[in-house]
Amino acid sequence: MPASPDPRSHFPALASGVAWLDNAAGAQVPRRCIDAISAYLAGGTGNVWQAYPASRAVDAIKVRVREETAAFLNCRPGEVAIGTSSTALAFQLARAFSRMWGAGDEVVISELEHEANASPWRGLERQGVAVRVWRARWPEGRLSLDALAAHALALFLAQLSNLMAGNISIVHGVIGSSRTFMGEESAGVDAVRIAMSRIAAGQSRIALVGGAYNAERWDIVQHLVMGGVLRHGEPTGVWERAGDGGGMELGTIGAFLVLEERRHAEARGAKPFARI
Repeated sequence: MPASPDPRSHFPALASGVAWLDNAAGAQVPRRCIDAISAYLAGGTGNVWQAYPASRAVDAIKVRVREETAAFLNCRPGEVAIGTSSTALAFQLARAFSRMWGAGDEVVISELEHEANASPWRGLERQGVAVRVWRARWPEGRLSLDALAAHALALFLAQLSNLMAGNISIVHGVIGSSRTFMGEESAGVDAVRIAMSRIAAGQSRIALVGGAYNAERWDIVQHLVMGGVLRHGEPTGVWERAGDGGGMELGTIGAFLVLEERRHAEARGAKPFARI
C-alpha cells in the first residue's frame, strides 16, 4: 500500500466519523482491496478448475493468494486454507475432527471465545462429544489455568495471542500497541527487529517482546513421528546426536524480553543485560 501522511485516508469507511470498535467482522477494508474486488467482478467471474479463460483467471488468483499468504505467514502454500469467513472455516475444521471423535471425547472452549469459534464445536454434541466451557473470572474477564485442570482432551482458542496480550495489560499495567507474529523462530527475530526499529525511530521508549512454544501438542508430536524425525531416548546435545541418527528433541518454553531506550532504562533504575 502506498505511503501516506495519514493512513486513515486508505480506509473510506473512516470518513463517516464513526468509531469502528467491532471485532474481525467489523474490520474496515482499505481502498486498494475494494478496487481489486471491484476490478475482478467487473471483468467477469467463473468457476474454478475449468478450461475457459475466466476460470483460469480465477485459478491464478487463488494460487497467487496462497503464495503471498504463505510468504507472509512463513508457511507453505498448501497449508493455507481460503474460505468465505472464519466461521465457515471453523465449521469445516470441526467437521473434520468429528470423524475421529464420539461419545467419551471432550472439547473445551473458552467463555471469552468469539461465536465463530464456539458454535462449530457445540455442533459436535449431537454425536456424543462433551463440549465444556472454560469459565473466566469476572469482573476482570481473566482465564485461570486452575479452572481448566478438570478438562483435558482438545482446547480451541481462536484468539489466544490477543487474550495473552490482554491479560498482561490488565495484570501488569502494560499499555500501548500490540502485534502478533506467525512463523516460529523467524517471527521471534522479526518481533525483536520491529521493536528495536520503533524505539530507534522515537515511536516508542520501551517494548515488551515475548513468545512461547508448547512441545506437548499431540499434533506436533504426530507430525514429527510421521516424518521420522522425532528422537527417542535420553536428551542429548545437538552435535552429540549426529553419531546415532540425529532427530529432534522437543521442549516447552516461554520467554519475554524488555527492550528500551538507554535513557529510559537508566531513569527507572533498570539493569541492562545487553545492547542491541
